[in-house]
Amino acid sequence: MSTFPAQHSYASAEALTAANLNTHPQGISWLTSARPLLLAHQASATISIPNTTWTAITYDTVDSDSESGLNASTGRYTFNQMGWYFLSGSINFAGNATGIRAMHWKTNYATIIGLECSPAAVVPPGTSNPALNTSLNMGTLIGAKSGDWVQMEGYQNSGGALSTATNFANNRAESSFFSITWIGGQTSSV
Repeated sequence: MSTFPAQHSYASAEALTAANLNTHPQGISWLTSARPLLLAHQASATISIPNTTWTAITYDTVDSDSESGLNASTGRYTFNQMGWYFLSGSINFAGNATGIRAMHWKTNYATIIGLECSPAAVVPPGTSNPALNTSLNMGTLIGAKSGDWVQMEGYQNSGGALSTATNFANNRAESSFFSITWIGGQTSSV
């Protein structure tokens, strides 16, 4: 787990000076190094999302998890330190022209954060191709304490189970992914 140096306590209207910044053991280099970071995606293993059921998205490839916070079997990320984080994610649903697709962030404190919703992609006019994949993308800022968790969930109502999909053909990189970047600061509540 990364640790951050104690910060200088500034008085009201005190100027930010090099001398004050130099009181940090590592200067201000901690602002650009050792930031908690997660990047995970579905490279080949997809999951089935049941009809009308919010389902946690899981990932078969972890590109980076500097704090070891991701539980690969649940798709849940547990924060190891307090702060502000930027969450970004995408769910790529397999082609089907029926119903809607949705995603949101679920947390341990019973709060649903954000909602992205779209009708299913349809067959392009003048073609006999099957329905196109539907991809939803969302990002948000969250305040978290050590021990808090978040996971991305997907929903669909096509009338039956529908899988996530990957498409790496023709230099495309369409897959479900989840990323978290520590922005900074600390928060005593969320």
